[in-house]
Amino acid sequence: MKEKGFINNIITVIEEATNDITKRLIDLNNEEGIEGREEELTSQFKSEISNHLIDEIRRRLNNKEVNGVKFKVYTYKKKDESDIGADLAGFLEISNGNQKITKAFLAQAKVCKIKKSKQGIQITGYDRRIINQAKKMLNITSDSFIFLYTNKGIYVTPAFGIVLNNSKKIDSKKLYYKSIGGFYKEFLKCFVGDHKLAELYNKPNDLKEIAKGVNANRVLYIQINVTPPVNNLD
Repeated sequence: MKEKGFINNIITVIEEATNDITKRLIDLNNEEGIEGREEELTSQFKSEISNHLIDEIRRRLNNKEVNGVKFKVYTYKKKDESDIGADLAGFLEISNGNQKITKAFLAQAKVCKIKKSKQGIQITGYDRRIINQAKKMLNITSDSFIFLYTNKGIYVTPAFGIVLNNSKKIDSKKLYYKSIGGFYKEFLKCFVGDHKLAELYNKPNDLKEIAKGVNANRVLYIQINVTPPVNNLD
């Protein structure tokens, strides 16, 4: 079906962009390289990684057309970043004939290390600001998340879980998490995303105003136009 096709297309683009970006990361499996330096590394790398992420998604997806589905991608980056607000505001607008769905999320980024074993993976990190940052995002929308940057991929965990655990330590054994591809799949299928927030800031041509309104350092705004329209957009 067409709607499944464009969802899979976006997931592929995001996963490819993620793979390209994580290759540039330092080897986080080298404990001597990150142990005790998570906050320092986050400050050094998260801006660069976040910028690469939205740039790669735009480069791979903007003005692309697949089977009658057209994509338009808008991005914005603040010149002077704030450690208080979100690192990224993600917006999605899907037009399907006379029907339009717009939704949004906020995300804060952290550089973490990852270990793989027969039991699965464990993602760990530390940031003394994370609880306060999560609370500030949640004051704007419950659809707030933490992006965990590792050299094996990008993972996503709800900000609510960080606040609930009340710990400055990040440990995936105590958190619900997904790969960024899995997260965007749920975002595209409407399981994730704040419709009311998106309606307040439905301004793809004024991303600076969006960034100011939701207190975010970056904005990634993806428009999808489905022609001819399909049924069951959700």
